[in-house]
Amino acid sequence: MLSSGPSPPTIRPARGRGPLHLAAEAGHIEICTLLVNLGGARLEQRSDEGLTPLMSACVTGNLEVLQTLVCLSADPQAGVDRSEPSRSVFHLLAGRDTKQHAACIKWLTSHLGALDPCQLLELLEKSDPTANLLSPVETARKQGWTHQALQRSLKQTSQRIEAQWSDRGVHLPRASSAQR
Repeated sequence: MLSSGPSPPTIRPARGRGPLHLAAEAGHIEICTLLVNLGGARLEQRSDEGLTPLMSACVTGNLEVLQTLVCLSADPQAGVDRSEPSRSVFHLLAGRDTKQHAACIKWLTSHLGALDPCQLLELLEKSDPTANLLSPVETARKQGWTHQALQRSLKQTSQRIEAQWSDRGVHLPRASSAQR
């Protein structure tokens, strides 16, 4: 029987994670690349928990895998939850408190801020009090690595947006320090 090419990996281990999820969680950059480029693995495939492989890399704080998956066109702006309000990838990172997770926040902020700082600001500020969804900064442990990284990201993104508008002659009202 002749095949027209590799078929996508279909093994679904515990919690609905596919091979790409497992490779991302384990930090196997080369395997992630091979699974996507040669094996047809889907970058936006969801586990039973709603996580994409990129989100799995964020949960484990693996910056190199995160960068690789974004370079392979994974969407870092995809919502975590299947229903609204959906948490952002920054909510996942805020729930951990390591230097590795803070590095992921810093890189994602830089990457997404270069593409669309307004969209980045929405992701960083996303909350819904009626659904008990706190913002990523509110979710992170106070004075922890990720809390500091999120606060810095929020401040830098707000300043970037203000500068862009100022260059156009528009001056935005300043938020109070409690909002930053």
